[in-house]
Amino acid sequence: QVPIALTTASTANLAIATVKVLADEIEVTGVAEGVTTLHAGAMGGADDRPIGVVAIDHVEIQPAVVATGARSVTILLLDRDGVSDVDSALTVSGPLGLGDRWNYLAIGNAQAGNYAETIHAGGADWPVTVTVTAQ
Repeated sequence: QVPIALTTASTANLAIATVKVLADEIEVTGVAEGVTTLHAGAMGGADDRPIGVVAIDHVEIQPAVVATGARSVTILLLDRDGVSDVDSALTVSGPLGLGDRWNYLAIGNAQAGNYAETIHAGGADWPVTVTVTAQ
């Protein structure tokens, strides 16, 4: 999402990505891997910039081992080169649930143990394990 005061947004190739204007942000949804041009129109002008869309290759939790009492861990959606991706519509199945940000897994009052979670992102399911240890 790109925070700018804008009025319109479009992409040159809808087979690569679609866009929606939400208040003053652009939500880009990848459709297929590739590069397209994002056109953002705002009061006083417009801007064209290339945007790339890549597939999620794997998911990691950092840190994968955390002490009881920790608030959250970070969900990393990574492409084949290990570069972080964004899917702000991701959901989680499992005993822990989402935290207070789109890519946080809530630890909260979890007791020590291993927690099997499934991250639903990029049109796929990604099983992960979070280990909570006693302080």
